[in-house]
Amino acid sequence: MVEIFMVFMKAPSLGDWRAYVDGLPEGDDKVLFQALYLTCSRASELALRVVKAEKFTKPYGQFLSYRIESFNGEPVLVLDVAVLKRKEKRKKAKSNIVFKTIALPCSPKVEPWTLSLLKYIHKHKALAFPLDRRQMLYRTKKWFSRMEKNMTTHSLRHFRISHLAQYYGFSPMELCQFAGWTFRAGMGASGQLDTYLHLSWQNYFPKLLRPLPA
Repeated sequence: MVEIFMVFMKAPSLGDWRAYVDGLPEGDDKVLFQALYLTCSRASELALRVVKAEKFTKPYGQFLSYRIESFNGEPVLVLDVAVLKRKEKRKKAKSNIVFKTIALPCSPKVEPWTLSLLKYIHKHKALAFPLDRRQMLYRTKKWFSRMEKNMTTHSLRHFRISHLAQYYGFSPMELCQFAGWTFRAGMGASGQLDTYLHLSWQNYFPKLLRPLPA
């Protein structure tokens, strides 16, 4: 919760943030920033390459999957994103990778950036980028230097967490679900809860249907 408080202090307003990104030139870099933000992801979670010097990492973007589902008749882009800093602990698990499920409205009236992600998916058959995390960092610093000289790819994740809490009214549990954090409800309670959190995007999704500020 200390991290979340610090995010509140540093994040730009939702309106200012959206206006800045909307003003960037169209292209894959812009879609990268929109994807990192909307999915609340770390750079490595959307990357298809790794820094050669980092021997113990893998391109987690290769595990990302997507599908279109429906919520009360409205199309929803549902993404299963591999979480970098967590491992599956169940003995019978097929792999040690933990996934978080991100649901995004497809309606441009409430989330126009989803359309950019869908166009990228249609073109590349994936929502992952042929970059490593350092290349993503370089692009972030290049495009956001006018806004914040210390900007990093992780800043986009922080901004999303802040906006989800402040503007969309996400609860601590919903923030854990969206960010891919482990939820500590009490001694011995988090393991079973975390197993099913990724399945319940319908619980937080209605909050994302709030229109953006004018």
